[in-house]
Amino acid sequence: MARILPRVLILVLGLILLHWFIRLFRAYIDKHKGNQWPVKRISSIVYIILLFFILNVSLVCIGLDLETFARFLAIIGLVAIALMIVLRPYLPTLPFHIGNVVHIDGLFGKVAATNMYHTHLKTFDGKMVFIPNSKIMKNVVTNYHNTPGRRIKINVRIPYEQDLIKAKQILEAVMIADPRVLVTPRPQVWALDLDGGSVELGARCWNDNDNYWLTKCELIEMIKLQFDHQNIRMAMPMQQVFLRPQLRDDYHPGDPEKWFSMKEAANENQ
Repeated sequence: MARILPRVLILVLGLILLHWFIRLFRAYIDKHKGNQWPVKRISSIVYIILLFFILNVSLVCIGLDLETFARFLAIIGLVAIALMIVLRPYLPTLPFHIGNVVHIDGLFGKVAATNMYHTHLKTFDGKMVFIPNSKIMKNVVTNYHNTPGRRIKINVRIPYEQDLIKAKQILEAVMIADPRVLVTPRPQVWALDLDGGSVELGARCWNDNDNYWLTKCELIEMIKLQFDHQNIRMAMPMQQVFLRPQLRDDYHPGDPEKWFSMKEAANENQ
């Protein structure tokens, strides 16, 4: 017992150091090559290699037959690889990785961590949300990480009497003047609708995914300023209400003849 205990301590110490090293290694790779390299896969490979090394050293210290154990590990490894190749297409996987910007069930943020049960999503207002993976599998997930560019959609309404051509030119000029807006595809403006007592204009342009939110907000601000400067008035929400006079049958005015005449006029208008 006294001879085995130090060797067991060597194994435990080696596993602790391995776990500590993998954490540092994964953090370093994720910081420097996280967007280009498969960090999780590389970390798993390094972990398995070092784990085999530590187990071999421990077995040599204990005095077991290293050749027999190596054959046993080789058989287990080959069986595991075969099972992974056969079963991988049937195993469900999450449609994102740590660091991806995603939209899940009305929540928008960056994936902070994942485990077998939950996904940790850090929203852009500072909240940490824990989403069950079973719920993610049943919902639509939008992953913005692999999208190099996004289309900006800005809709504005102007009254019928405003200069439509001038308003379209202002919208197009504002988008072209912004250096963050991509030249190809070219920014375009369309008349989308004539309903509600106004003309709805749609401005469309593309920019890099990383600058999407800030670019859209500043374009909206610049459009409002340019409309004010060029005397283009935006439409206000409108609702028409028609009032029709009606007289109650149980109403008895002081002048009966006047009441009958008003009643007949009301019926003719109906």
